[in-house]
Amino acid sequence: MRHIQLLALALSGLLYGVNAAAFTPVQHETVIRLGDLNGIALQCGYGADMRRLKKALVDTVPKVSQLGELFEDATQKSFLRMVEKNLPCPNLAPFRHEVEGAITALQQAYPQTKP
Repeated sequence: MRHIQLLALALSGLLYGVNAAAFTPVQHETVIRLGDLNGIALQCGYGADMRRLKKALVDTVPKVSQLGELFEDATQKSFLRMVEKNLPCPNLAPFRHEVEGAITALQQAYPQTKP
């Protein structure tokens, strides 16, 4: 019985030890891309797209704080870039197509966690 307890403790330590470094650069880039698009959607008031992007992130990516921070950081940078450079909002239809492509890429990068 003691061996089982030790094994369970060791496995739980492994799960807590998982961080963003455990993921590939492609996986990181897909999270960052979602954040970039989320910043644009935030600045442009594309609420439905913001909800889709966040839902895709939550549903697809492992629950690791560093991945959430990558998304939030990319969102903030993208939003500020649009404000500082006074960039126009993209047309909605092409933007939604881009969002769909980014979500698909995210799901392909993290296939083990797809619902």
